[in-house]
Amino acid sequence: MAAIPALEPFRVVGPPSTQAAKWKEWVERLEHYFTAIGAANSKKRSLLIHLAGEGIYRISKNITETGPPFTYDTLKNALMAHFAPLANPDYERFINAHSLTSKIKSALNSSPDAHQPS
Repeated sequence: MAAIPALEPFRVVGPPSTQAAKWKEWVERLEHYFTAIGAANSKKRSLLIHLAGEGIYRISKNITETGPPFTYDTLKNALMAHFAPLANPDYERFINAHSLTSKIKSALNSSPDAHQPS
């Protein structure tokens, strides 16, 4: 069997809003790689840090500085949380209110009686 090429490192670049999806996809590829090479569970954490590259190494170092040693799954989930977009309740309320206002205006303007005086 031919040698299996290593994954390209994860690039921590671009808008933060796109990082979560890119990270999730990269981890899916990593897990396929683990299957292909028959990686033991005990090596997965080190392989993740090594293959993901310098940016992920720095982030994982900051995440794991406190607390007990992280397993592969714990580190993977912590990195997922790191890249997950932050919820902004004020912005969500604004978007919902704006959407509701637009729907009401649209309904009033499309009503056949809206332009006729009472």
